Amino acid sequence: MIWQIEPGIGPEREIENLPPITYGVVPPGFSQALPVNGSPPKLVEGKTYEAGGPGVMVPRGVLRFSVRDGKAVRASIPGQL
Repeated sequence: MIWQIEPGIGPEREIENLPPITYGVVPPGFSQALPVNGSPPKLVEGKTYEAGGPGVMVPRGVLRFSVRDGKAVRASIPGQL
């Protein structure tokens, strides 16, 4: 895991209230758990990443992507539609 953020206590924890998330930018009402200090590492062109929430709270709430030409491009996850 290279970056982890946590929502505060309250309605922002509800999935329907989640704000847009931009890698490396901690949204209002959230705190950064990883890395403990500083910004997360830059994403590497061509490398595949996964983003998502805890499986208990958001089953199948995982997104796989890679970076191509400086943009995130969705990648398939075997077994998911």
